[in-house]
Amino acid sequence: MRALVLALSLCVGCARRASPPEPSRAASAPALVAPSAPPFEPAAPAIPRLRRVDDAVEAALARGDAPGAVVLVRRAGETLHERAYGRVSERPWPAPMPVDAIFDLASLTKPLATALSVMVLVEDGKLALTDRVDAHLPEARGREVGAATVEQLLTHTSGLPADDAMKPGDELDPVAAVLRARLVARPGERFVYSDLGFVLLAKLIERRAERPLPNVLRRVTSPMGLRDLGFVPDAAQRARAAPTTLVDGAWRRGEVHDPRAARQGGVAGHAGLFGTARDVAAVAEMLLAGGVYRGTRVLREASVRELLRPRPVSPGGLRALGWDVDTGYTHQRGKRFGRGFGHTGFTGTSVWVDPETATVIVVLTSRLHPDGKGDVRRLRAEIADAVAETVLAPTAEAGVDALLAADLAPVRGLRVALLTHDAARTKEGVTTREALARSGEITLVRLFAPEHGLSGAAEGKRADARDGATGLPVISLYGDKRAPSDADLADVDALLVDLVDVGARSFTYASTLADAMVAARRAHKRVVVLDRPNPLGGAVEGPLLDDDRRSFVAPARVPSRHGLTLGELGGLLGDERGVPRPEVVRARGWRRADGYWKTRLPWHRPSPNLTSAASALLYPGVALLENTNVSVGRGTDAPFLVVGAPWVDGARLARALAAQGHPGVGFEPALFTPRAATFAGHACGGVRVRVDDPAAVRPVRVGLGIALALSELAPSTFEPKGVAVLLGSQRVQALLQRRAPWSELVGALAADERAFEASRAPYLLYQ
Repeated sequence: MRALVLALSLCVGCARRASPPEPSRAASAPALVAPSAPPFEPAAPAIPRLRRVDDAVEAALARGDAPGAVVLVRRAGETLHERAYGRVSERPWPAPMPVDAIFDLASLTKPLATALSVMVLVEDGKLALTDRVDAHLPEARGREVGAATVEQLLTHTSGLPADDAMKPGDELDPVAAVLRARLVARPGERFVYSDLGFVLLAKLIERRAERPLPNVLRRVTSPMGLRDLGFVPDAAQRARAAPTTLVDGAWRRGEVHDPRAARQGGVAGHAGLFGTARDVAAVAEMLLAGGVYRGTRVLREASVRELLRPRPVSPGGLRALGWDVDTGYTHQRGKRFGRGFGHTGFTGTSVWVDPETATVIVVLTSRLHPDGKGDVRRLRAEIADAVAETVLAPTAEAGVDALLAADLAPVRGLRVALLTHDAARTKEGVTTREALARSGEITLVRLFAPEHGLSGAAEGKRADARDGATGLPVISLYGDKRAPSDADLADVDALLVDLVDVGARSFTYASTLADAMVAARRAHKRVVVLDRPNPLGGAVEGPLLDDDRRSFVAPARVPSRHGLTLGELGGLLGDERGVPRPEVVRARGWRRADGYWKTRLPWHRPSPNLTSAASALLYPGVALLENTNVSVGRGTDAPFLVVGAPWVDGARLARALAAQGHPGVGFEPALFTPRAATFAGHACGGVRVRVDDPAAVRPVRVGLGIALALSELAPSTFEPKGVAVLLGSQRVQALLQRRAPWSELVGALAADERAFEASRAPYLLYQ
């Protein structure tokens, strides 16, 4: 992951009210005078999909969510969208919003100013993240918060409350006010978003640096040439500032809204920073570049990595130093962006950074103006989703899209039956059955549905039905029969198959395909598979199936994770069953190295518990535990991403798994209560599996590692025999039963994986 941190800068006006700024550490940067900002590329021609940003902002302004906004979207150094909307002010007079309007950034101060200043002092050797507060603030000795560390303050895990009532004199001694606060949790125990922690950090920074906070910030922003990002705007900057609320008969314009920061002269660790959209984006891009901005080194790469490293916080969230990564506050990333970092501000400001696509989204509003009733939470999410639609546009297409692009040439004019479900969709999101029914190029006669039914949400056997979308009859192949009958195929020319398989041997859609191929051969009908990328990529992992263990959940002698598309697997299944291989309409733009995370295709669940691509990624391994006496998260919001039981000590299990050295994942202690399946309604201890690098994850090893760790930690309680049901290998099961060394277990898997990679070569259709 690219390094990412946001920097903050001090405005020239602020420099005049403090001691002279420190020389920049960058050799090419001037020592005392901030240069003019480098040219900023103009916005690229409008991207059709980004017109949804305009629609979202205009709708928000019409609702009264804010009087105006500036939205800036940058990707890999290119401006995709930059526009000002509405008015910068309604009162005392209306004025149009300029693109360079200056906003009260509110809590963006925390990551953009305070966190970066801490890293400056860390680089200078004046501070360590593990330092206790009372090591540098003698007045904190004997106080509850004195035991908290700098890192805990930055991640809101110090135990300080979110805020407290201000008393007379607090503006003169804000640290004393914070030190009076009673902790709501022990340091490090849980996440409580706290302004007070950053008030304390500002004092700690100034004490260690022996100069005001704005001067420390200049160490970051001066070499970047940012002139508007800073505290206490000067007169010219105030004229471009968006006003917030009316205080004592005067509009606050260029004066901090936050009362605690206002009582500290406008300079505080939690609020007080002002800046433009371009300023915020520039700092984000510096972080994406590992601490370099336009060729100038601003922060060390190691500092940026440490700054942005996600830290687990309880309950079930992730924070970086000053940055939000994944908590209940992360609404500004929308529904499609994954792991990144960002922050929001009370006044209506936000930034989100997606490292995978090097995308920065800055949304600045003054939603408190004029009456304090604006709310831009919906707007932030809508803008993120509109941007994601463009920058996360799919890089691959399914076979159905290729078929439609060819005007259905391979089956044009035929009467066909279709084996499918709701998860099978075109790139526009239309179900395959609806797209084919509307095409006019074929006659769609009937539908077949696999396990979980046409909806993909059903459990257990299903009866025949009728499809509400197309009006066609639906024949269940997971009810009284597992394959089409001769009568089902008598009046069609071909059987089309479009199913979202997940690349795991135990997923039953492969068995349904194999049985359907045999039935079609018996009825002398063509079988055409509309292929799709394998969601897990082309990697091979796990033991080969023993010949005597074939079943409906183990239809072929392949590893647990076979790395084949359904079209490729159909060729192997055909050879094993002595029937012709299916015709395959290939997916386009997919390579074997690409998992679902690379295709950027939207995820549509193919079964009730594969609710996300992350759940599908872990499924081949964690599902091995389903027939043991632990829950694998069925009936929770994270199926196959949490594992546990009432008797599991999550902290011990997390440590044991970390010691095994699984790449691409982390393990966090977790408490959860499944609503279904094993231990339904019972509180379970265990671990949550955190996916950090999908391409590196080896899910089968994760599943077996959990089984081995539980065998060692709870030998008299855990029942590993159940792993054999889906593992399919007596040899590997025996190693697990005798608690063989982890290296021996991995060696056994590797031998089978090499053998299968050689034997599958004749079936591969993609590079």
